[in-house]
Amino acid sequence: MKLNSVLGQKKLTLSFEVFPPKADSDYESVKQAAYRVAKLHPDYMSVTYGAGGSTGGSTIALAEGIQKEHGVTTIAHLTCVGATKESIQNALGDMKNAGIENVLALRGDRPAWMKEEPFTDYHYASASEAHVIRRGIRMQKVKARISKISGKRWMRAANF
Repeated sequence: MKLNSVLGQKKLTLSFEVFPPKADSDYESVKQAAYRVAKLHPDYMSVTYGAGGSTGGSTIALAEGIQKEHGVTTIAHLTCVGATKESIQNALGDMKNAGIENVLALRGDRPAWMKEEPFTDYHYASASEAHVIRRGIRMQKVKARISKISGKRWMRAANF
């Protein structure tokens, strides 16, 4: 279900956020914890995404599993720090194939471990958002929402 439909149904919603593990060995325990939370039937669950796609596969797998196993709408984060246009294109295709309809595109901050320039294709949040939305429009209809977060950061949620 598209997130804007969920948010439009009620004045008060309950959501949870899942952080995929950095180590593959921890994936199963995080998955089981996320599934236990999903059994509470929140309105939706958000699944974060590591810099440079470091947890991208886990993000997609968790979001897909939460939706398919528990019927809870998910929104998958897509952090563009350290990403190339090609890697974003691939991640969006993987998300669509997994049935993920809601994507939150974020520029992201440079992680301490990243020594190279992390913003080669996306110097500004708006550039990554534009790419995500163009891709979403090509895949299906897209609706975008902009929300202010702390300070001067902005995020845009795209529903595919």
